[in-house]
Amino acid sequence: MKVSTITSDTFKLYRCSSTKVSSCTTQITNAPVSLSADGRTATLDPYGTSTSLTSLQLSKNKYKAVVTTGAQDVAGNPLDQVSSTAGKQEMV
Repeated sequence: MKVSTITSDTFKLYRCSSTKVSSCTTQITNAPVSLSADGRTATLDPYGTSTSLTSLQLSKNKYKAVVTTGAQDVAGNPLDQVSSTAGKQEMV
């Protein structure tokens, strides 16, 4: 992956309304993203900088991670493997 394209704008985290549904529309905006030195692993921290909830409360939620087509490989090709999901690729 192209290191400069792995950011909180291209790797997003959403909290689901419950653990039994797939409706995950609340974006966690303070979830920091880091990339390994070799560019092979991106880590998104669901706990972010939140001080209002404890780690235990946050760990009881269901989340959905979304990697957008703004993420690119080293040749500059956008990540877009599912043509029916224009603009983003979802990893649940």
